[in-house]
Amino acid sequence: MPTLLEVQRVMRCSLLHHGDGAAAAFILSDGLAPEARLDIYRNTASAALTLALRLAYPAVYRLVGGEFFEGVARIFIEEKPPRSAYLDEYGAAFPDFLASFPSAASLPYLVGVARLEWAVNGALHAPDVEVFDLSDLSAVGPADYGRIVFAAHPSMGLVNADYPADAVWRAVLAPGRCRHRGNRAGIRPRLAARATVRDRRRCQAHQRKGMAICGATLCRSTIAGGTRRNAGL
Repeated sequence: MPTLLEVQRVMRCSLLHHGDGAAAAFILSDGLAPEARLDIYRNTASAALTLALRLAYPAVYRLVGGEFFEGVARIFIEEKPPRSAYLDEYGAAFPDFLASFPSAASLPYLVGVARLEWAVNGALHAPDVEVFDLSDLSAVGPADYGRIVFAAHPSMGLVNADYPADAVWRAVLAPGRCRHRGNRAGIRPRLAARATVRDRRRCQAHQRKGMAICGATLCRSTIAGGTRRNAGL
């Protein structure tokens, strides 16, 4: 009798690499061949993971088109399968994968847009924290000033882009409300920052010189050895 871990390993091999031989031995035919049953499971899993990537990278999907996106997603899924059942966290390695994917080289701004989208995705799914009133800092005595520590909100992220990724992102997702007229030939490279700020149910993008900050403009204030508080900066 195989162990659960052994069954899981052969199923993984079947789903990702079409190695059905070992997995088929554990499946009853019952009117449908084991390989056919595995095909159904494999197609369902692939479709679910591709949809998870599409939801995380809607602008990338529109930039490259459905056929290209689904093709590159299949290769990505085989090489970088999920390590968790929580699919909102799946796809973190997708921007770097696109950077090394030869067929994506014709869109030099694609990787920057993908990195921005993952930062936005992280901001949207980050846990909420209670906002701290900065006026409360007035209660901190001068002797404790050196012990105050600020930590970034969980939704904060940094994105460096050689192209105006936020302009491309907005143009693709809201073309009717955006005046950006860039195209494959006309988008000029420039190092700029993109900041997304989570405001209740929205995620906005803002530009900063030289870097990008993605997430809510909240951070936590702590006094070493004292009480942790949340601060909005």
